[in-house]
Amino acid sequence: SSRESMQYYVVPSSLLALIAAWYCLCSVRLTLLVFSFAGFGQVLGMALVAFAIGEMSAVLVVLPTLVFMLTLSAAVHLANYYRDAIHAAAEQVQSGEQSARQLPSVRALELGWWPCALAATTTVIGFASLFISQLAPVWQFGLLAGLGLSLSTLVLLCCFPAVCRLMVGDTLIRRTAEVSKARSTGDARHAHPTAIEAAGIERLLSWILRSPSGISTAGVLLLIIAVVGVFRLRTSTEFDDMFGEQSRAVQNLRWLQDNVGPLNALEFQLQFGECDDERLIERLTLLQTIAEELSASEHVTHVYSALTFLPEVSEKSGMRGTIQRSILKRKVLANVEALRASQVWSRDEQGETWRLSVRIPELRSDNFYAIRDELLARCEALVSSPAGEGSQAQMVVSGLRAVVETAHQTLLGD
Repeated sequence: SSRESMQYYVVPSSLLALIAAWYCLCSVRLTLLVFSFAGFGQVLGMALVAFAIGEMSAVLVVLPTLVFMLTLSAAVHLANYYRDAIHAAAEQVQSGEQSARQLPSVRALELGWWPCALAATTTVIGFASLFISQLAPVWQFGLLAGLGLSLSTLVLLCCFPAVCRLMVGDTLIRRTAEVSKARSTGDARHAHPTAIEAAGIERLLSWILRSPSGISTAGVLLLIIAVVGVFRLRTSTEFDDMFGEQSRAVQNLRWLQDNVGPLNALEFQLQFGECDDERLIERLTLLQTIAEELSASEHVTHVYSALTFLPEVSEKSGMRGTIQRSILKRKVLANVEALRASQVWSRDEQGETWRLSVRIPELRSDNFYAIRDELLARCEALVSSPAGEGSQAQMVVSGLRAVVETAHQTLLGD
């Protein structure tokens, strides 16, 4: 989906940004200059990711674009100072001097380096606050974004005068001086907006100065609407919420759920502190009781465990029930490797673990903890009941969904 979005939107969005920059700067050379520095910042961001980590993550994928936009912002500020310096240099040339007393690019750097450096520093401090996150992609994003912005801003400040000299030169100074002279003499042939003076900007500024109350009122109304909307804001990390209804990924997901089975699952582990073959039937009985209790929940559609491959544990008394349980015990002990390969049972020096994979179709981020706690409470009640007393058993919730939800909560908290 990300690749498709890039293929469809990168070129049009880049052209739109170029047109907007050209309209505001009214100079092809200044526009290319600004985008050259921003493009360097973007490439630098990708290089840092490749060098430090080696691959993109869902968080780091936005880093190059972020560095691009922040570098573009700083470059536009310097370009604005450069325009002011061009006007001053043009006035000097118009007054009879052969050339400006100071290069406009140097003057722009003198005026703009401190605001740009201060803005970059405060932004880097914001990125540094992500270092406290326990999620590796988050603190990596903060580190690389801060480093990328610092390096791109340093390159911008060091190279801006030289690049301006190479890409723009004295053309704008002479052109601005000619237009200023034409306007002062009333020559309409040359008195059109120059590369420094955008058409309509003066009218826009005049309208802003004439309508302070209306603009302030509109701003306050928008602020009130935005504040009301904050209370309706909901965060979601669900897969299908990240795509449109007609997305192929969402349609494939729903087809699997409708035709194969629920994909959302909670993994429960019934753990025993010691390995004891003599108590195998007792543990299978407890496992069967827990599986039945989980299956009785309205949220659960299926429980997958070792009992899926085994006959039901007989609860009959007398000789017949004893024989059935003895046969079941021999079958289990004879097929321990098959159970281990099926990943429903494991045994090591720390004890024995039986797995129950519980399928829950409606499991989402907003109800995950409620459903998990409900099912875990049911299991723990059985473990602590007389049937489970003395088994030294405990229930643990694990699995991918539990890890994902913990990561989501940490990410949203950061």
